[in-house]
Amino acid sequence: MRLLIFLLFTTGAYGFELSRYDGEVYPSRDLILCQEDLKAIIKSIDSLEGYQFVEGNCGKSSRRFIQLRFSYTHPYTSRIERLHRRLPNRKTCEYYSRVVSLKLSNMGISPIASFCIGSSLIVDYIDEAYNRFSSLHLPIQFEQEHECRRFVNDLSNKFATRKIYSIINTCKKVFITVFKHGYTPIMQLGAAHDVQIKTIVGKRSSLGDCDTTESKYDLKFGNANVKLLHAGCSRMGDSEFEFLIYMKDFESSWIKEFI
Repeated sequence: MRLLIFLLFTTGAYGFELSRYDGEVYPSRDLILCQEDLKAIIKSIDSLEGYQFVEGNCGKSSRRFIQLRFSYTHPYTSRIERLHRRLPNRKTCEYYSRVVSLKLSNMGISPIASFCIGSSLIVDYIDEAYNRFSSLHLPIQFEQEHECRRFVNDLSNKFATRKIYSIINTCKKVFITVFKHGYTPIMQLGAAHDVQIKTIVGKRSSLGDCDTTESKYDLKFGNANVKLLHAGCSRMGDSEFEFLIYMKDFESSWIKEFI
């Protein structure tokens, strides 16, 4: 308690804040796992300049559960942030909870914790470079799951050449009718704070009549001071439509309609 009182007086004077972190909830039988996770988090926090673990534990949150909680000091300009994304199922969530730390590290971001609540992925991290995370709107349907996965993998490779990182790229099963289903892409992107990514949908046509290509729009987008990331034809139900993805910085204008 004396340490906390001392920190409350000193952190403000030196440009630091004291904050509380509420982390993952575990069954009471997983106390050792919670304590091991807490040790790993303490090590990560104390390795960052301006951050310091103060106190914390794995305490009871209810009769059958415990929760990882702690307090820490940090600069005014940054703190532990949280990314929350609902995924198609628990299995997909558990997969990304394991791999997302590596993806964040590749962006120069310090991962703190990643876990699932049902099918929702929770990612806690410290980002001193102020990257921007966004969910890419992709109103597209594929008949086969492998077609959808190939699409998101191809997009991820394109984005990577522009230093846009695909934190999540997967597909969700959706029902088109009672007896018919398809797959729609899910993508969570990370990029520099001054980069904005936008999708734009063009005219709808019958299947096979859409002829949009990247070469058709690449020059026009360059003249508009934005960068084309993808152009093509995307299926939705029994028709197709033109579909473009582009990136811009804060100073450039949004493209509100097809050129």
